[in-house]
Amino acid sequence: MLDHALIPGPEAPLFGRQDGVAAGWAVSSGQIPYPAAVAAMEARADAIADGRAGELVWLLEHPPLYTAGVSAKAHDLLDANRFPVFRSGRGGQFTYHGPGQRVAYLMLDLTKRQRDVRAFVAALEAWVAGALDAFNVRGEIRPGRVGIWVERRQAGAPPREDKIAAIGVKLRKWVSFHGVAVNVEPDLSHFSGIVPCGVSDHGVTSLVDLGLPVTMDEADAALKASFRRVFGEVVDAAPAPLGGQRRAQRVRAVAVGALFARHHPELDAGPDHDDEEQEVEEAHRVGPDRHHRRQDQRRPPAGPSAVVQALGEHAGPAVEQRRIDEPARQPVERRAHQGLVDRRDRQQNEHGQPGRRARRPPPAEKKSSPQAIWPFMGRL
Repeated sequence: MLDHALIPGPEAPLFGRQDGVAAGWAVSSGQIPYPAAVAAMEARADAIADGRAGELVWLLEHPPLYTAGVSAKAHDLLDANRFPVFRSGRGGQFTYHGPGQRVAYLMLDLTKRQRDVRAFVAALEAWVAGALDAFNVRGEIRPGRVGIWVERRQAGAPPREDKIAAIGVKLRKWVSFHGVAVNVEPDLSHFSGIVPCGVSDHGVTSLVDLGLPVTMDEADAALKASFRRVFGEVVDAAPAPLGGQRRAQRVRAVAVGALFARHHPELDAGPDHDDEEQEVEEAHRVGPDRHHRRQDQRRPPAGPSAVVQALGEHAGPAVEQRRIDEPARQPVERRAHQGLVDRRDRQQNEHGQPGRRARRPPPAEKKSSPQAIWPFMGRL
């Protein structure tokens, strides 16, 4: 059975600002590298939280790549060599970005709107569904499946559901970043390298794949009109500056082993954030106290042997490096004692018995008494 459609009515904005201030609306041309975009987005979110900048909705396209959210699973990366794979702090699992897909990054201050994670995610869904409605496409949600879905019917075949838009956001100091991705006219074969959002029983589609020759400019206009109905007014603004090389260097393509040594679900020690930094993934369906429950359920990280066993063939050099570096996490006293024993084991016995611990002979210049030798022997 189909769930309800998410098209807002003509009332006041569903998730508008209390002071009515308009958010900035920026569109970048060309393909923006993912590390530079994330660095610019995080810098703008920090500036919003500090009161140094206003809200911004940033529309752009990326070159072909895969991103892994905090819930990504190793077996959902089907072809690790096809496109660069980036670790992402957003909620969700694997997704694809590339030409023909409109990515919209939202840097919104929820302290000026509503400090309600579930209401925020519902507003994102209503925004995308409202934009799709401009092209007579009915976008809907499904329990347990993140994103916006459409039902497809063909004569003589059972109906099927395909995903047309992905949602994955994060909050830091109640300022959002990351956002949504709407398939306008991407190469749908690029999704075959992953299991999109961990859902293997359904496919992906786009506006053009549905038989609608929609251009990117038309999709942008529909997104802007729907945003006004859900979030409030916007004003044209410049895109976030692509500086911040130090931030961008932290966002890089990683090997499969390095990616999942940290994010494999069986080894996850809990979300990599505190109460002020939340990844948002279907929060409106799992309850408002989800983050507090996960905080209480944290457990110590698994050791390197458990990482290698759980990852199997996906274990990469970074996992082996954790095995090599394991002694560095031992207590200082234990390492000091072990170093002393290792040095003594390397010594060779004067009587020609290598491998046994050598005992230091008494000084040759004088004959030591038992009383003089005993304190030395007590330290062996």
